[in-house]
Amino acid sequence: MVGRALLLSLFLLQPVFGWSQESEAASEAKESTWIAPDITSLPIDWWPNFVTEDSEAFRVRADLLVASASKHVSGLDADNLVAAQTALNTVRTNLDTVLTLQSVELAPQAASLPTLDNYTLQQFLDLRMLWREGSARLKVLQLEQSQLKRQSKLLEEIRDVSLGKYSDSDPGSPVRLLTGLRRVNLYLELYTLKKRLEFKTAQQAELDTYLDAATQKIRYATEHLVADDMSLAELESNIQKLNHSITGYTGELAAVQQKLLNAINADKTDTYLILNLKQQLTGASARELLTQLTVELEYAKRDWFLLHSGIAAHSGDLHRSDPVLRALLKEAAEQSSLWSHVSQNTLVTPTPEKDRKARKTYDNAQASAHTTLNLISDIDSRIDELSLIQDQVINESIKLTKGFGKSWLRFTLFTQDLGAKTKALMNVSLFHLGERPVNTGGIAKAVGIFLFFWLLSWLIRYFLDRIERRQHFQQGSFYAGGRVLHYIILTVAVFASLGAIGLNFGNFALIAGALSVGIGFGLQSVVLNFVSGLILLFEGSVRVGDYVELDASDTDSGLMGSVKEIRSRATLINTNDNIDVIVPNSQLVGNRMVNWTLRESTARMRIPFSVAYGSDKEIVKKAALEAAAEGEFCIHHTPGRKPAVRMISFGDNGLNFELRVWVNRQGVRRPVFVRSSILWVMDTKFREHGIEVPFPQRDLHVKDGSGLLESEDPVLDS
Repeated sequence: MVGRALLLSLFLLQPVFGWSQESEAASEAKESTWIAPDITSLPIDWWPNFVTEDSEAFRVRADLLVASASKHVSGLDADNLVAAQTALNTVRTNLDTVLTLQSVELAPQAASLPTLDNYTLQQFLDLRMLWREGSARLKVLQLEQSQLKRQSKLLEEIRDVSLGKYSDSDPGSPVRLLTGLRRVNLYLELYTLKKRLEFKTAQQAELDTYLDAATQKIRYATEHLVADDMSLAELESNIQKLNHSITGYTGELAAVQQKLLNAINADKTDTYLILNLKQQLTGASARELLTQLTVELEYAKRDWFLLHSGIAAHSGDLHRSDPVLRALLKEAAEQSSLWSHVSQNTLVTPTPEKDRKARKTYDNAQASAHTTLNLISDIDSRIDELSLIQDQVINESIKLTKGFGKSWLRFTLFTQDLGAKTKALMNVSLFHLGERPVNTGGIAKAVGIFLFFWLLSWLIRYFLDRIERRQHFQQGSFYAGGRVLHYIILTVAVFASLGAIGLNFGNFALIAGALSVGIGFGLQSVVLNFVSGLILLFEGSVRVGDYVELDASDTDSGLMGSVKEIRSRATLINTNDNIDVIVPNSQLVGNRMVNWTLRESTARMRIPFSVAYGSDKEIVKKAALEAAAEGEFCIHHTPGRKPAVRMISFGDNGLNFELRVWVNRQGVRRPVFVRSSILWVMDTKFREHGIEVPFPQRDLHVKDGSGLLESEDPVLDS
């Protein structure tokens, strides 16, 4: 039965094996019938027809292509034969490289991640170390991909240029053959780069997945930490040993510093000896810092153990507060970056040519630089571990805190973190003044100082204005003092602000001299108006609140209005139409101006009018005084300032009078309104008393017998 079943199986499987053998044979037959393109007449689509992902098929095509090219190379003369053979060997090498890449399988990019129900602190740190290694590998892959993309782009440009040269050359010439081989090499090299880029992309995708998984496991481990492998006595012993080793590193550091000092002060300077000693000093400093960070890490582990075990009641029992430790880590990161820069500079230092002693010293410096870079890598890892453990310490502290204390602790941690970020932001360098950097903190300090002084000036002027109003001082009496104090305070603010950002005033005399030249040529009007403003403030001829009138000859319409502000460059005058007019201070000082309220708040206004000849003067006076009595803003009962009517002259058409009235401060500021209101009432009174207003008229007289016209008009008489 078994034999029959076996025979039946072989019988059934025979077609399958036959089909497989036929398929392989068909493939080999297909490749054997594939014709390699002529190297001297490569078509445009030769590469897509040549390249294949089947390694065996590609090998067959490669052999055919090389054999075809070899026939052309063997027929060259001696002058071109060497170059062609070299190009053909390069083709062989590139083909082997492509075959190797097609057979490469992706290797795992990182170690496997442990999966546990609970993690000890050391397992947690090991998990974090795997994540750091994967992140470092990912950065390298990204850099390699960027380089491969740039190389591919460059090769594509060279390939396009080569295609033009190939097309322009004579098909039968050696140049055509050499250019064809070069063209094949470019395609092979470009394919190799793209294949490597595919590998790197696949590796990056694998690493991305790995890092995502590591991140998830780290988050899980954060919530499932246990202290099974920890001993308080062991932690204390480790801390004691590390503190003892720091003393040894401190002594080593001092010894290297003394050697470096002696080498610098020696009569004959040995450049490479100083380079070696500087690098040794950097390495000793890195070892000392690494040990200090390791001590801090052990302290952080102990703090976490105390909190997790319930031995420590709150975060106040810990070795260091969170802000202090964060500051230490930030300083350590800055030192690590500086030492890395120093070590890299050592590695790129030129090698001495002949001096064997200098060469040995140089080699020692190079070895020390490599060691230091390894230490710096360990320092960066230790900084990351410390930050991670400190986060767990904070979490344990929050868990132990109850009630309102938990919210307060969270708020405190938030403010501390915000303060640290703000401090880091304030240390960002913007530019340099000489050799001193100016950072955002200096700018913010300068702005704060200026705003403080400006607010101080505003408060002083505000209180002076309030005192002036409450004590009924003459308006504007404190304004001058307030403005002068304002200028003084702002000057001090400018100097203090510039000093805060590091501006050196030692050369201020030179700056002032340069400014004086600029003032003399370009800022004459500005300085003139500023000095005129100071004159107005100190002299007191114009004050805020005064009602002034500029001469009509100096302005278009004889400007009248109240003074609102006396600024550094110009004075602001508000007209009765509520229009603000800005007048340069120099015009107020250099031209004629009427100040209606300089000494007193009242003024006398003259309102001229005329009546017809034959009018009763007493009735005219009575009517005018009645109009003044009903006029707005007029003063009636003050001795010496009562309304009065004066006859001025005999006019051509009537008697000319003048009503003189005293008006209060509001009336002084509204002269047109005062005249209009009095004339309005005066017309009504004249009508009531039968007083006529004169108008131009002429009388004609005819003499008997002469026929001559007599007229009072001299023009008619002539």
